[in-house]
Amino acid sequence: MIYPSVQTPERLVAAYLYLIARKILGHPLNYFEVIPVDIECYFYQQSWHPDDTAQRHPLQTRFNRLYFYRMGKSNTLRPVKRMGAGIALSMGSYTLAVLLRGIRDGDTYIDGTAKVAAYLFHRFSRLDYSTASVNERLEIIQQMEQLADVVNLSDKPVQGPVWTTVRVGLNAKRDYKDRRYRFLVEATRSGYKGKKQLMENNGRRKNNQQK
Repeated sequence: MIYPSVQTPERLVAAYLYLIARKILGHPLNYFEVIPVDIECYFYQQSWHPDDTAQRHPLQTRFNRLYFYRMGKSNTLRPVKRMGAGIALSMGSYTLAVLLRGIRDGDTYIDGTAKVAAYLFHRFSRLDYSTASVNERLEIIQQMEQLADVVNLSDKPVQGPVWTTVRVGLNAKRDYKDRRYRFLVEATRSGYKGKKQLMENNGRRKNNQQK
């Protein structure tokens, strides 16, 4: 698997993130057996890709571990409706966090960052995130964040089209808000809430043979 490096031209970051996305989308997450179908990438490198939309929490500096979003740089979990879960794929010289916006479990789709986080929490603990106590949430999430190798990056890239578009809800003043760092598969399914906006604003990338 190829990862961005300090030699990577800034203009090629989107292509690298696309290759990484193809390794994640359409493949089951270890420990959970759910399929990511909608992700956003937040890539930060201080000297040549200082994406000011990236949170850069210390827990995101790890590689191939889950991360549940916190309030700023603290260890306080976000409120229920603003919770999110992702995968840290950082390599030391940069921070790469992959936010899970949508997953599929069999024929069931779970769309929305808070719903995805709550679903993973329930799959792991059998507890309802909204009714679990604050201490229960943090204890269980810390256990989940210790799980290693959440994604199989050695898998063959997903087949079929991968859709790309801008990330959701970013501040209009952010320098990197218009980057097409959101990647989706199965995006044209019936009932997908973001379908209209995606079709109006997205581009579809053709798969290639790079591994």
